[in-house]
Amino acid sequence: MKGWYLKRGGVKAGPFSATEIEILFEQRKILPGDQIRQSGSREWIPAEQFANPESTDAPAEPPLAVGEAARQPVAGTPQRDTVRADDESRPAPIELPPEPSQAPARLSVRLSKYRRLIADGMVTLGIVSVVALLLWQIDYDDIFGLPTVEELAVGIGLRTSEPPPQPARHDDLVIDFGVGQGIRGWFNNGSWAALHALPSVNLVGADIDHDGVDDVVGDFGPEHGIWVRPRSGTWRKLHDRSAAWMVRIDLNHNGHDDLVVDFGKDFGSWAYLDDTRWQAVHGTTARAAIAADLDHNGQDDLVVDFGPPHGIWAYMNDSKWLPIHGESTSAMLRADLDKNGRDDLVVDFGPKSGIWVLNNNSNWTPLHGQSASGMTAVDIDHNGQDDLVIDFGPSHGIWIWLNNTAWKQLHGVSARQIVAADLDGNRKADLVVDFGSSGIWCYMMNGSDWYPLGAGGVRMLAGEFDGR
Repeated sequence: MKGWYLKRGGVKAGPFSATEIEILFEQRKILPGDQIRQSGSREWIPAEQFANPESTDAPAEPPLAVGEAARQPVAGTPQRDTVRADDESRPAPIELPPEPSQAPARLSVRLSKYRRLIADGMVTLGIVSVVALLLWQIDYDDIFGLPTVEELAVGIGLRTSEPPPQPARHDDLVIDFGVGQGIRGWFNNGSWAALHALPSVNLVGADIDHDGVDDVVGDFGPEHGIWVRPRSGTWRKLHDRSAAWMVRIDLNHNGHDDLVVDFGKDFGSWAYLDDTRWQAVHGTTARAAIAADLDHNGQDDLVVDFGPPHGIWAYMNDSKWLPIHGESTSAMLRADLDKNGRDDLVVDFGPKSGIWVLNNNSNWTPLHGQSASGMTAVDIDHNGQDDLVIDFGPSHGIWIWLNNTAWKQLHGVSARQIVAADLDGNRKADLVVDFGSSGIWCYMMNGSDWYPLGAGGVRMLAGEFDGR
């Protein structure tokens, strides 16, 4: 591909445009000892010799030499990525966050003068017709057995009857209780159901078959591989291998859930797209990943922590890798903390640096100097703005970062895990907290405070798994 490539210590990244190279120099992301080369050339030169890069008309590089097996994997088993030794897709350890990206401008649509005249005329005609029908009905409804005035007015839209109440849709919980108990579901905040007798090593909720209802994706370890439980309740195998991690994401932006799976150092990360095929994402295994819309174009991006020395990178719009930060993380999540409709990235950099927020993909701001044992995002006061629920461990308990302005303690005891779920169907998220040996408790946002749900589990996820 056209552009410029960077190399640091044998690790390469790119392509970058000339403008991006200039920005990296300005922000001191290119360090002494780094090397650079232009597409079409195999000669690496010291980066400090590069000055005022200009756009190039050099021929495009051939695509990465991924083997045929990467494009058409054997059914059920992704093949090893046979990338060249000079693979430019592998991330380099850029240490500072990138420049902000501009959000797309809104398009405004205006009706022409003639469309407005036509619309006004249709409204006038409709009103005249309604009045005529009402006058005629009032005089002759008894003779001709026509509807009453009330019935006719409702029927033609002058008056509206109360719509029938919509059934409340509850989030469900899927909890792995470990060896001897297996996986169970808490459905519609009213009943338990056994889902599988075996424990899992990982659980994810995703609408794999695109029927509008979440499926349970369970990784049952090396002996059994990855399986999917759709709404029908019949498990089917997705892959023979176990995974390092799994992430729900609409990677190809067609409105359907996909699954990105990291199969470890031998295979790297792969995407299971549209419940039909596997596609290679990256040949390097990673520590963790989440989905977040970093450039605010309404499409999921894949944010990946490759661990030291590479740090955090984002696979933007299923097309290009961009550096986010050179340090690795303890945890990441997406949240709209400033209530502007755009994802912010919340990153826990561990005990040395604490928790930071990448606001609108533009600037880093510190949130707290202490690292957390768990984080989740939820609109706890239901004002349309995400709040953060952070567990600071046994010494401090669980706290809420409310409306991006103030800290409020939720509970003095640390938790094993925390998820957000609308359990009572009132369209307000509740908190489900697993306190380990003290059991699972629900913090309801309808004024009922805490109530117990059952014994503690190993892992827990929330979603609409039965469609009700």
